[in-house]
Amino acid sequence: MDNHEKENLVSTWITAEKSGSNSPEYETNWWAIETLIKLPNDNPELAWEIILRIFHKLEEVKDARLLEILAAGPIEDLLCSHGQNIIDRIEIEANKNITFKECIKGVRLTSSDTPVQQRFYKIAGVRPFNE
Repeated sequence: MDNHEKENLVSTWITAEKSGSNSPEYETNWWAIETLIKLPNDNPELAWEIILRIFHKLEEVKDARLLEILAAGPIEDLLCSHGQNIIDRIEIEANKNITFKECIKGVRLTSSDTPVQQRFYKIAGVRPFNE
């Protein structure tokens, strides 16, 4: 995926999520949501890059609702499928960016029984979702 395709994915995902699930724009741009659903499993490195690009765009416009969607969707999916490989990057980003740390509080992992999950809860400063 070249830079233009990445930027297109980012802006289309934002447009779709901003539009809401019952809108024609959401349906038209569903491909971007679907791509970001599959990306953590298919290419976790690219998923992380796209997540950060989306995050920084949303941070610029201060869109709290879409930051929550980003946390509960793509970030959560990436943590669930590749937590061991991504937790260091999440910690680095959270330590240098308070908005990112606030954002990841929207991740809902349903257990705290793995070292990665325990570490995530410490980084985010939250308790497991089911407690």
